[in-house]
Amino acid sequence: MILRSHRIAALFTTALAPLPACIFAGADDGDTDAAASSEGGSDGHDTTDATTSAGTGTADTSGGSGDSGGTGDTDEPPAGDVRHACPIDKPQKVYGWALDAKAVLDSDETWTPDNVYLVFGPLSVPTNLTIEAGTVVCFDYGPPGADGSGEPPAGELRMLDGGSLTANGTADAPVVFTAKSEGTEADQLYWAGISTTGLELLSLHHLEIYNGGLSAGGKPLRVGHDNGQGPAVELDEVTIYSSQHLGIELLNDKGLAPGSHLTMYNFAQEYVAKYDNEGDFADYFDHGYPVLRVNVYGASTIDANSFTVGPDAGIPAATRYVQIDHAEGAIIDRDYTLHRLQEGLAWRTASNELLSATCTIDPGTTVAIANEGTWYIGDKGGCSGPGSLVALGTADAPIRFVNDAAWSHLEPTDPAAASPGITVNSCAFADTVLDHVVFDGLGARSAATLNACNPDTDGWHGELNFLYSGDGQDREGPPVTNATFTNSFGNAIRMATGAHITSDYEDPALGNVFDGFEGDKPAICRG
Repeated sequence: MILRSHRIAALFTTALAPLPACIFAGADDGDTDAAASSEGGSDGHDTTDATTSAGTGTADTSGGSGDSGGTGDTDEPPAGDVRHACPIDKPQKVYGWALDAKAVLDSDETWTPDNVYLVFGPLSVPTNLTIEAGTVVCFDYGPPGADGSGEPPAGELRMLDGGSLTANGTADAPVVFTAKSEGTEADQLYWAGISTTGLELLSLHHLEIYNGGLSAGGKPLRVGHDNGQGPAVELDEVTIYSSQHLGIELLNDKGLAPGSHLTMYNFAQEYVAKYDNEGDFADYFDHGYPVLRVNVYGASTIDANSFTVGPDAGIPAATRYVQIDHAEGAIIDRDYTLHRLQEGLAWRTASNELLSATCTIDPGTTVAIANEGTWYIGDKGGCSGPGSLVALGTADAPIRFVNDAAWSHLEPTDPAAASPGITVNSCAFADTVLDHVVFDGLGARSAATLNACNPDTDGWHGELNFLYSGDGQDREGPPVTNATFTNSFGNAIRMATGAHITSDYEDPALGNVFDGFEGDKPAICRG
């Protein structure tokens, strides 16, 4: 991130009266006390459009550029950018890359509401950090060269292996993490967020995070892969406002602890505006900007109660999905569940997944199949594990498998939006069951090897694909009942040459509906 010269100068002569010469260094041997003086006025919330007190003051009715504007309801935060000003009436404790300050916590500490805590650049925490209710922590850039960076590094809280972060906020006195910047340019309003390796304990209660995450370096909250070794993350009434990066990552295997509740409100207005047209929304999608990215094994801990997007949130439609994360082509050997999410949010696969366990999907759930990744149930060849997909919807709440078009703002018929279908190996037939499901806009060519029914349609695949049995034996396919196949790029169901499947999925007794299949594009393709 390139910062203008006046911004760099401001790093060395901050508006903090008690620190008239806040010269930065890489010291980590103590914190600095000072009488408080900072921009932003008294402790409270403000926006780029109007002053507000999030949850308690007057809501901004000017509206954001993502969803509809604010409602004026004082119980809801505004749709525009929301900031929280640093207190000016409290003593300061200075950390990070500042003179005589700690860049690494070398012992356990408790931060209290009678101080305001200023973090310049990154602060590493390999110990136990406890923050009491009502405490405000403000983050700002460190000096050029700090932390080995030629550019001024953004404020950041880095949790290291062996450390823990406990925020003991309450409904009446939340803990607040916010940006401390007297600048007004877009890149001056944000800090890099909280990052962990995934092994640390995060126990966050009534924490509000303002302006965290940077498009070029960090998210408001990033929890790393932990190979199942780390604890679940406790997010008890954690609220994120005005993220610039547009989402968070929970890549730990255990996901969220029971009883967690995370709410995301408005993304940064300048970033919403930047991509607020059909031509640019794909950039959100292609560069991985979901509202939440979650480990496949932690997916079971995410539902409409644990993770929500606030009303009038100013969050672009192109980011309103929860991305299922795993290594490309990884074998998934532990069961997981995809729960129904808040209305308007969908799960999205991100790359080829080889399911050698059971994935269960709740009624009413929407799953978007990535346009470059196929969901293999029972591996894509050789049956290294049986695998199964259990998708039992209802007439009132069917399960939907769709393409990316609704989130990428591409037309469903655009080849760039073409998503492959779901591929089921014969070893997964016995335990896979699909009832009251909708396949909508799938069937593009994928990595699965399926011979074409028609030589002129080599780019076609099925919305649902059944692979070669490998043993030449006749067998029934998995039960597919009360299913709807529509807007397909290819066939509804494709069976590879030699699959030897005896099931007649067009039998009216099964209740399946095939919409738009005729002529050289039959609903059922037997290769």
